[in-house]
Amino acid sequence: MAILFYEIVKIISLSLLGISLIIGIFRFKKLSSELKWFLYYLAFFSLIEIVSNVLIVVRIQNILLYPIYIYGEFLILSLLIFKKIFSKKQTYILIFILTTFFLLENMYLFFQHKNLTDSDSKILFHLIISCAVAYLLIKSIWNFEKMSLILVNYFALFFYYSISLFLFVLMSQLQEISLEKASIIWGMNNLMSSLLYCSLIYTFYKFPKYVRS
Repeated sequence: MAILFYEIVKIISLSLLGISLIIGIFRFKKLSSELKWFLYYLAFFSLIEIVSNVLIVVRIQNILLYPIYIYGEFLILSLLIFKKIFSKKQTYILIFILTTFFLLENMYLFFQHKNLTDSDSKILFHLIISCAVAYLLIKSIWNFEKMSLILVNYFALFFYYSISLFLFVLMSQLQEISLEKASIIWGMNNLMSSLLYCSLIYTFYKFPKYVRS
């Protein structure tokens, strides 16, 4: 039952990812620069999914995609979020320090012949993004900013990364995890990503009309 739940939610999540990407591409010229970064985020996710599945079909291990996935996801989101918190120079310095740390950790695991998925980078990355988005939301609420379409996406982003953080920490604490429990955890993660994709579909569709109103 848990495995079926995971498979169904995964199909829904991937479908919503594809729909949000297509709508975003068709409305690309009408999107703000901030929303375009969300579109780049979706495009990167889609590319990773496609390459990963192609490697599976041709029976090539896709584990080396994991660090690329971590770096790409972090780079896109940090360029989107950190620029709203720090200066341009501070943003680039912070990104350089964090990505260097992630790279060195994965190189160590690789040369020690350890599983790259044992890296703590994803947990740290989700923690950083969750805290940064939470700060942006608190700042917006504190300044009594009007609830905008884009702000809704930051709420969805916060829920996705904060809940995913909890799930990854939970998984890391379990010494031996059954296939059913892992399916439930990954299914919940896909469920949270589905909510994020839904918010982006709505925003991409409504944004041009929202700007004109």
